[in-house]
Amino acid sequence: MARLEHKIAVVTGAGGGIGAACAVSLAAAGAAVLLADRDVATAQERAAAITAAGGVAAATAFEAAAGDEMFESLFTSAVDAFGGVDILVNNAVGVRAPANPAGDLFAHRIEELDEGWFDAMLHGTATATMLGIKHAVPHMRARGGGSIVNMASISGLRGEIYLPAYGAGKAAVIQLTRTAAATYGREGIRCNAICPGLILTESGKVAYDERVMAAWKRHTPTGRLGEPEDIGPLAVFLASDESRHMTGQALVVDGGFTMHEPTWADRLDLSS
Repeated sequence: MARLEHKIAVVTGAGGGIGAACAVSLAAAGAAVLLADRDVATAQERAAAITAAGGVAAATAFEAAAGDEMFESLFTSAVDAFGGVDILVNNAVGVRAPANPAGDLFAHRIEELDEGWFDAMLHGTATATMLGIKHAVPHMRARGGGSIVNMASISGLRGEIYLPAYGAGKAAVIQLTRTAAATYGREGIRCNAICPGLILTESGKVAYDERVMAAWKRHTPTGRLGEPEDIGPLAVFLASDESRHMTGQALVVDGGFTMHEPTWADRLDLSS
């Protein structure tokens, strides 16, 4: 029997990158998957590829910045398409542009941050995650339980000089994960977070230049940077009964980048 046979999964931000990789992995494990993305055409292409490979998938338009009604509609679509919801991969970021934007969403120093853009990033990360949990829980409860997988980041676990608003939001995602796990565990609903390091998605390739990527790789014990396909199998594990005694955890997937002491790479160079 496939690990996720008879399970129904919703993956937000599934048009590309980590979300698409998770959707492919879940479908390969036997789940029926609803791929949700603001770029619905791309999500449809991904769903068609899954179907062509023998899986079960559908796609729907979804904007994580749109708020409560959009999330409610998303799960209604999953019920209409497949009959319920057992799994949520809460991956999409939904940044709401402020009414009077000033400064830069991608400011890297706190003294340069605009209040409106900071709030927008918190909405895109923490609030969007909260809304996914909020609207998934009643559907999972109706089916006797389920598994929520929130996409956090190592940026929420350590001091960060890149995008402080993003790091603050991802730290909040980790705390929401613990809160959901504590609140709904007795109802059979588990909630865990994945904390990727640098993953070579299309946006990741744009965000970092070659110098930064080389420095990151130098400090990664596995000797390579992450790819979206490194995340999908962990999402399957957390969605499956194999992790039935795990909840409230933030699992790091970064090639060892955050596990060593800071001078590790320099000391290796000296010793050789």
